[in-house]
Amino acid sequence: MSERKLYKKLDLSGSSCAGPIGEVSGVFEELAKGEFIEVVLGDQATKRDIMAWAKRVGAMVEEEAPEGGKPRLLIGRA
Repeated sequence: MSERKLYKKLDLSGSSCAGPIGEVSGVFEELAKGEFIEVVLGDQATKRDIMAWAKRVGAMVEEEAPEGGKPRLLIGRA
């Protein structure tokens, strides 16, 4: 497996609805293979939305330990 490289960290814990998906989607388009973004979300509902989006676009998602009680995901390009 190739080494992963952090491209950007996004704290979207203050956003909800479609905002986080738009933010993550825009940054995801900039990723090269092997790069990932770390995303901190505000709640479990937003996490579910991001997971559904990732499945649609074929993004790799790993769940990491919560940050301050908030969901944290690593999203990368396969």
